[in-house]
Amino acid sequence: MSNEPTTETAIKSSETTSELAKRVGFEISPEEITKLGKRLNITEIDNRETRDEVAKGVTKCVDIRTTIEKYRVELNKKPLQACRDINYVAKVLTEQVLEHETPAKKLRNDWDAERKAERDAKKELEANRKAEIERCLDVIRNTAVAAARFKTSAEVRETMTKLHEYVPAETDFMERLADADALKLETMAELDSILTGKVEDEAEAKRLAEQKLQQDAEAKRQKEESDRLDAERKKQEAEAEVRRKEQKSEDDRREEKRVADQKKLDDEAEERRRLQRAEDEQRQKDQAAEQKKIDDQRAEVDRKQKEVDEEAERQRQEKEAAEQARQRRI
Repeated sequence: MSNEPTTETAIKSSETTSELAKRVGFEISPEEITKLGKRLNITEIDNRETRDEVAKGVTKCVDIRTTIEKYRVELNKKPLQACRDINYVAKVLTEQVLEHETPAKKLRNDWDAERKAERDAKKELEANRKAEIERCLDVIRNTAVAAARFKTSAEVRETMTKLHEYVPAETDFMERLADADALKLETMAELDSILTGKVEDEAEAKRLAEQKLQQDAEAKRQKEESDRLDAERKKQEAEAEVRRKEQKSEDDRREEKRVADQKKLDDEAEERRRLQRAEDEQRQKDQAAEQKKIDDQRAEVDRKQKEVDEEAERQRQEKEAAEQARQRRI
């Protein structure tokens, strides 16, 4: 980078950045930054010492930039021209520091990232190794868990035999070989307890099975007796039902005869009432005809009498009229 001031400041054209920095009071000079840059002129990190050296250089660069910025802020409280000089020098010095700091920081960060990746890979390998050991321990541990679900003591004995013959290998358990041996002993003890329980359960199951056979036999006998009694009861009920149906049939027959006889009597009575009604109706008709004949005769007599009366009245009126006419002539 050029150490000459640019035209953006009102700096004397004959002043260098180093002279200007000294004049405005910066404690760091471009020459010191150049010397620091030579220390950071490293293109590859191949060991921890080199990495630490680069890290120290980056820290030194950060400290220098912080100091420059802090001093710049402090000096900016001075008159305008001095502030311009200060800002220019601070800018130039900061850019010069960053020229060395940026690549050194990237180099350090890349190396740190590689080391972190290596550490993470080692942690993953170690975690996988421990997980595999734990899985092998679980195989022993789960033997008792699986045996607890077995149905017979023979299966548990077979599992105990296999586990007894099994010898944990150092290649499988490494630093936890002692844990595997102890776990094998604990699991054998658990299997022995499970076996005892299975044997007791099987003995109890056998006892219960024999008891159930006896109970089933007794239940069968009681059922056969109950079926026999039910059959007798059903036979008696069937015979009673036959008698009841026969009685009902006889009752129905008698009832039908009674109903038929009653119907015959009712029909005969109804016929007599019909004939009586017919006679009454005929008598009423005859009486009505006779009455009509009498009424007609009476009406004819009245009509004739009316005609006689009318004729007499007419003659009387004519007679009176003739008498009146005679009187008028007199």
